Amino acid sequence: MARVALDHLSVRFGQVAAVDDISIAFEQGEFVVLLGPSGCGKTTTLRCIAGLEQPTSGKILFDQDEVSHLPPRARQVAMVFQFVSLYPHLNVRDNIAFPLRARGENKAEITRKIAWMNKIFDLGEILGRRPGTLPPGARQKAALARAVVREPRVLLLDEPLSAIDEQFREEMRWELRHLQKELGMTTIHVTHDQREAMSLADRVVLMRNGKIVQAGPPAELFNDPVDEFAAHFIGSPSVNLIEATFTESGVALGDEQVPIAVPEQHLAAIRKSGLQHGKVGIRPHSLTPASSGEFGAVPVSRPISYAIGRERFLDFELSGQIWRGVLPSGSGEDVPSQMHLDPSKIFYFTPEGVRLPVA
Repeated sequence: MARVALDHLSVRFGQVAAVDDISIAFEQGEFVVLLGPSGCGKTTTLRCIAGLEQPTSGKILFDQDEVSHLPPRARQVAMVFQFVSLYPHLNVRDNIAFPLRARGENKAEITRKIAWMNKIFDLGEILGRRPGTLPPGARQKAALARAVVREPRVLLLDEPLSAIDEQFREEMRWELRHLQKELGMTTIHVTHDQREAMSLADRVVLMRNGKIVQAGPPAELFNDPVDEFAAHFIGSPSVNLIEATFTESGVALGDEQVPIAVPEQHLAAIRKSGLQHGKVGIRPHSLTPASSGEFGAVPVSRPISYAIGRERFLDFELSGQIWRGVLPSGSGEDVPSQMHLDPSKIFYFTPEGVRLPVA
């Protein structure tokens, strides 16, 4: 396995900067997820690391070796794509063995490595079957085994779970995370699914318009987003966002100027910024039912409660906007008339969407 470093990497297609001067390192054995909307540059970055795309400028290093202009074969990487590319005329065993035979390994070593893959991936009954007879999850597992059996320095995954039915995706996420930790392989995974990123990654790299917006452990991106885009993109359900007015004495939300209670240190930071307008964000899980007069409580209108899985949510109107909050388990069909905005969990943004520090 290798440490991968990108040093001022850029990729341009004409006037378009698909990857725009990014610098970041992926440590040995780390599971990193490149996350972002379509067209943000994450797949182009992955293809550059694989050697399938040439950078316009910048360097790619594996450990201390620059590999920027080496062909894919010389980089000793393995890549698994969204749509599995197993050989349809070969069974799973022969698909896994194919790259080993191609580089001239002897039969005994091939047999040993297939047994190793069988143990790690629990391939068992599918080894003798052809890809066309397998469900999507099993095909993707076979593709991962074929990639890993070569013992690459870096494993690259380009949305490998997006073609799998939702009912099998959760199981595959767990298996992929477990397998990566067991193998200890440096893994870089591309996805636009933030739930997938948050459940898999040691570190998430959030991208937008070819640049890195924020990089860090999943909990850091969730609890401490650097801007409005990061706050909105991370989290399910998404963050509640509303226009706000900032005054010397407090914060008021939306067109109806609903006042909310905020800690004094927050007010001090707002005063220091000199801002009069911006946005306020708060996550649904930081909105809970409140009793009258409670600090941080606001009245709500038109509340509707409903369940998603094990959680019960409440949609309500506040200052002309629909918000989402969370009801405690076992709350039944009762809906509150007031909600508590946890003051310590409120995000403040400038009109340009930059997070205002309040600590």
